[in-house]
Amino acid sequence: MLERQMRGEFQNGVRDAGGQGIDWTTRDGKPSGYEGYLADSFRFLQAVLLRERPFRDKLYRPLRSRE
Repeated sequence: MLERQMRGEFQNGVRDAGGQGIDWTTRDGKPSGYEGYLADSFRFLQAVLLRERPFRDKLYRPLRSRE
């Protein structure tokens, strides 16, 4: 995933062209998305942040039971 990021294959922008957006790719890595923006593109960064306890606590705070 980080290699794809370094090659610029996590697109941060919108394309108005079907089948050219990097938001989804085929198994061999070719673009197959529509607009080029998809929230799952954030997941690689979220994975890095959630390694840190303060970020995890903040994310999961609404799910904790109120005791």
